[in-house]
Amino acid sequence: LQEEAATARNISELEFWSLVNEQQVEEVIIASWSGKQLLAKKVEGELVAVQEESEVEDLREQLLLKGVPVHYPAGLLSALVVGIADSLVELGGAVAVPALEVEGQSFFEKKPVGAVAEEDWQLLEKAVQGVERTVEADFQAAEKLASQEATEAGSFLGAWSASVGKWGQDVWSGLFTNHSPGTGGIIEDSFMGLLSAVSLFSLFQMAFLKRKSNSFSGTMHTATGAMQIGIVLYAIIEERCLRESPGVLWAVSTWIIFMVNNITMWPLLKYFRGPEVQRVLFKLAYSFIISFQGIHAIAWSYQYPWLFWVVMPYWFWSVKKLFESADNILALLPEGSVPSSLQESAKRRVKGIQNDTPTWVYSILNFGGAVFDNLYMAVYTWRGPAGFWGWSAANIPAVNDHLRTGLVKPCFGSLTISVLVFLATLVYRKKIDQKLALALNVVLASVGPWLILYYHKLVDWDEPWQPELNGDWPAAPYFTNHLADIPALL
Repeated sequence: LQEEAATARNISELEFWSLVNEQQVEEVIIASWSGKQLLAKKVEGELVAVQEESEVEDLREQLLLKGVPVHYPAGLLSALVVGIADSLVELGGAVAVPALEVEGQSFFEKKPVGAVAEEDWQLLEKAVQGVERTVEADFQAAEKLASQEATEAGSFLGAWSASVGKWGQDVWSGLFTNHSPGTGGIIEDSFMGLLSAVSLFSLFQMAFLKRKSNSFSGTMHTATGAMQIGIVLYAIIEERCLRESPGVLWAVSTWIIFMVNNITMWPLLKYFRGPEVQRVLFKLAYSFIISFQGIHAIAWSYQYPWLFWVVMPYWFWSVKKLFESADNILALLPEGSVPSSLQESAKRRVKGIQNDTPTWVYSILNFGGAVFDNLYMAVYTWRGPAGFWGWSAANIPAVNDHLRTGLVKPCFGSLTISVLVFLATLVYRKKIDQKLALALNVVLASVGPWLILYYHKLVDWDEPWQPELNGDWPAAPYFTNHLADIPALL
């Protein structure tokens, strides 16, 4: 082999692969990792030396895939060293282990076999040590990264915990320091305390009440029913204890939660087996709640005037609740007070309505509220965001309770009506007494929205009742001069 290698004819790597593809190569011998590394033995017995351009390791892998035998003159020892070198490279060690065949290397490097073997083992030892150092460094880097992540997570949780703790302290302190003076403070605390208690009671009942529908609508209605309690109670705490309004994220979340809760209610009405008048009251309640989401957009349109166009579709529900609440009044009026055709059709729609004092009270208050809300929408539609809120922003000095409370009033009213609708369900399920539910309905659903409307007066009696009406009025409705805004929104 030594003599044949010394006299072997040189061929290029391209010629070599041509011979391989023509099946003219019987076997390949890897003699060294420097100099003439590949010796190819042709079928007819000639030994040629390959002047390779690629890495010997890559050539060996390709030859094995093509089924060409690859040998090492020293046999097992050399193959073992090459295998170890391959493993080290795969582990990512920045090490080059010369896979030396002892006798072949001895021949080409003209060194004694023992010296060559000793050098090989020393190189192998260094390679293994290098890999150990690399692996240890990797583990140290991983531990450092894990420690940093743990520290960052701990810092975040610590900061969040400290923030929540400070918020809680501010809330507790503000519960006393931000108490409104006089009768307004007593009314505010009484009403908000009652609303919070009824809401928490409803949340508790939701957790254990057996649902009649496991549909997607039922699941979403229940989930958003719980969410709306949580998100409005947060707003109550922010306003009552801190005299602050929640941010934009809260505003968007509130609008989505109430809209989803209302939309998913309609498919569930088919499961209600109570009197028809109760079903009609459900629809009236949800017309009020949906229209309040339009008022919610009105409140935030002072900061985002494009919300004017979001408000306009809510005219449908605003007018709808006006007609629905008028049915109650028409059905309760004495015979002959109004045209019989109007009264008879109203009685059919609210079949079973009771002609008693509580029913008269909430029917009149609901109808009055519907009339007021439509007038409120009309003023806003004519004046636009800047005209509607501008006088209040410019003329109420220092702390502007009117603008701040305006951001949370709609959600207070929505929750008030929503929990009372749920209480009606509890009455039907015989979970609470009907007389108690009726009393709460009068206090919360009928009187409550009026208290919420003038909530800013409870906080500061000196602020005007209805500043939205003050200031200069435009000669034409707002939308006539802003139709060009619509394409920009789209």
